[in-house]
Amino acid sequence: MVQCPPPLKTPGLSTLIPLYKSLVRSHLEYCCSVLNPYFRKHIELIEGVQRRATKLVKDVEHLHYNDRLEHLGLMCLHTRRIRSDLIDTYKSINGIYNAKTELFFDYDHSGRRGHSKKLFKRSRLDIRKFAFSNRIVDRWNSLSECCVTYNSINCFKSHISSKLEPETTCSVDILESGLYMALSLCPLSHQCVGTSDGCEPERHGTPFRLSFSRLERRSG
Repeated sequence: MVQCPPPLKTPGLSTLIPLYKSLVRSHLEYCCSVLNPYFRKHIELIEGVQRRATKLVKDVEHLHYNDRLEHLGLMCLHTRRIRSDLIDTYKSINGIYNAKTELFFDYDHSGRRGHSKKLFKRSRLDIRKFAFSNRIVDRWNSLSECCVTYNSINCFKSHISSKLEPETTCSVDILESGLYMALSLCPLSHQCVGTSDGCEPERHGTPFRLSFSRLERRSG
């Protein structure tokens, strides 16, 4: 008599997350300083991989994505790419990388307020708008003096990680939750919208998606 194999167990936190970090996330973040997505559709496409991975963890699959990230101690992939850019900038400016800083950055000597290592944007054209040496300037200049003058790279990583932690809440999730609230409070949201027979409201159909797209463009 042939015995059936035992059913597969749902992977737990101690099993899935280390595998995800070592085998999956490393591919998603490969060369992110060069190939950094800036279109929303590409950002959400990459983020969807982590969304799916966190849903596989037992006992947290029913939670919202941001709650799953907080419970599992993970960070939004978009925020991690920003963190990686800041770390690469720190290493370039402080000579940790064996590369000439002047090839990537120009110091801002205009005397404006801010820290002592402010950078100047070389190009404001769209062709270099999202290049590494251009996209990170505003974020780097917004850091504090004590942050950019840390002598240890580990202290710098800890500081920016604490500053970027509130950004784990993705902007798309905020917009979506706000729109759901607006639809639930609006008296017209319970009426039939966009249906041919006039008997079923389409909150999750075409009217919702069109309104969400307009809200995205307006907020962007």
